[in-house]
Amino acid sequence: CIIQMFFLHGFTFMESGVLVAMAFDRYVAICYPLRYTTILTNCRIIQVGLLMIIRTVALIVPLLLLLKPLYFCKANVLSHSYCYHPDVIKLACSDTRANSICGLIELSLTTGVDTPCIVLSYILIIRSVLSIASPEERH
Repeated sequence: CIIQMFFLHGFTFMESGVLVAMAFDRYVAICYPLRYTTILTNCRIIQVGLLMIIRTVALIVPLLLLLKPLYFCKANVLSHSYCYHPDVIKLACSDTRANSICGLIELSLTTGVDTPCIVLSYILIIRSVLSIASPEERH
C-alpha cells in the first residue's frame, strides 16, 4: 500500500510540476521568442526535470514515513481501489494529527504554489499579447 501511495501521489506531484514547467515554457516562448533558446537550454531543462523529481521525493517520503508507526484496528476497507492517503489515515486508530498536518503542508506546497505560478504565467502572457500595438499582430 505504501509503494502504491508513493507512485500515486508522486505522479500527481510530478504532473503538477510538469504543468508549471509547461506554463513557464509558454511564457518564455510568447514573451521572449528570440531569446527562447538561450533561456531554456538543454541544461536548464534537465535542471527543471531533476528539481521536479527531487521535490516529489522530498514531499512524499515524509508523508509515507509518518504512516509506518500508525496502528490500524478498524476494517481494512478503503473507499477507492487504490491506497489514497486520506483513506489510510481514516483507518488508523492512533493519533493522526502529524499525518494530517504533513498532508496539509504538502498540499499547500504543491497546489498552493503551483496554481498561482501557472495563473501568473498566463496573466503575463495575456498582458504581453494585449500590449502589442495592432490587432493583426495580436492575432
